[in-house]
Amino acid sequence: AEDGIRDVERSRGLGDVYKRQIMRFLTIHEQKILTFLHGRGWCTTREVINNVGGSFATLIKAINSLIELGLMKEYREPTFPFRRYIALTEKGEKVARHLLEVLNTINT
Repeated sequence: AEDGIRDVERSRGLGDVYKRQIMRFLTIHEQKILTFLHGRGWCTTREVINNVGGSFATLIKAINSLIELGLMKEYREPTFPFRRYIALTEKGEKVARHLLEVLNTINT
């Protein structure tokens, strides 16, 4: 395979185990975005970037990942200025609540 991990059809080596791994951890930026958006409703990506901190590219990548995971949804304005709005899904709100609960437990 191009990624250096063996193909399932040809091999049953350790690389195949990693390729099939289903567990996914959230990055720090993804966690910060989830906790920022918790209970806020729709926000522009600019609002998130200004309040969460980090590089534009890193945060856009994190936002796109959260959308792919089904933790966030988006709406794009069809006319100028073409703002992109994002909000947590029900699943995203649940994950954000758990993250905040963990943070509160650590900080008490």
